[in-house]
Amino acid sequence: MCLLQSQYDDGTETRRQLLAACEALQSPEGEISLDALLEVWRGVVRRIYHYYQLSASSYFKFLKLNGGVRK
Repeated sequence: MCLLQSQYDDGTETRRQLLAACEALQSPEGEISLDALLEVWRGVVRRIYHYYQLSASSYFKFLKLNGGVRK
């Protein structure tokens, strides 16, 4: 599971919303599809937040290298 996602949502809320939106996912066969959809969602979240994480890391490295002083 994506660390960033787990801080905010362990998948329970997303699962609840998917089940409410699609009755077919409530069947035993739908559980497999639901798990696959949740895995796709985790991948999307991971890709989106990865860029934010890189940006923040780069910014703080920049500050550290420049002594934290902005000109």
